[in-house]
Amino acid sequence: MTLPGRNEPTVPGLRLSVVVPMKDEEGSLPVLEREMAELRSGLPAGDELEVLLVDDGSTDGTAAAAESLCARSPAFRLLRHDRNRGFGAGLRTGVEASTGDVVVSYDADCAYPAGDVLKLLAALGRGVDVASATPFAAADGAGEFRVGPHRRLLSWGCSAIYRTALRGRAGGVRTFTCAFRAYRGELIRGTAWRADGFLAAAEILSVLLLSGARVVEVPSTLRKRFAGRSKMKVVRTALGHLRQAARLCVTPAAARRGATAGLA
Repeated sequence: MTLPGRNEPTVPGLRLSVVVPMKDEEGSLPVLEREMAELRSGLPAGDELEVLLVDDGSTDGTAAAAESLCARSPAFRLLRHDRNRGFGAGLRTGVEASTGDVVVSYDADCAYPAGDVLKLLAALGRGVDVASATPFAAADGAGEFRVGPHRRLLSWGCSAIYRTALRGRAGGVRTFTCAFRAYRGELIRGTAWRADGFLAAAEILSVLLLSGARVVEVPSTLRKRFAGRSKMKVVRTALGHLRQAARLCVTPAAARRGATAGLA
């Protein structure tokens, strides 16, 4: 697969890093393994895949199951936190350890089809900096929600809040809470974010938009969990988004400074 840079010629071959933060996701790992196998089978010959599993202080059998997975598949690598630090912290650990030309953040519960990474890569190949999945139906009707109404309401509400806070810089972006995204590697490795929890996905996207990154959305399907339960506290997370959006609204310059390294 080819991936032209901002000011670089197209080069053959691609190294893809998939970062998967996880907390008590032992039951999801067999599904994740199948999803990553499907993704690998869809990549062109010559492309490389590394999957960075970040165990965020799990208290079940996640670490042991992940070690077993890494032992039988050299594409997987396990990173560990000695205590639970949150989704955003796990994502930060994985991004810092990544080596890919493209870094994909992916949910351990496989909320979106991993095969859709190929659609995100195709979008990056057209010259953008970030390709973000969205379950909101696009013109072709390819996006789809298969979760409860509270998740839909949270997504719609947060979208309105962040679009207001960014004062026109959001462009056509409709989904801020979805963490399933593909970033140019140098860009995301040069991006700083404060949130250690679930707010990180929205913060990263907001910071990059304020920095002038080119972002497109790609329709995908948000599915129900295959195993386990969500760690998100909906009310607490919603209030956190309100506070974070307010901070972005009053300190946009400070937010931009965190994400300029990869846009040179």
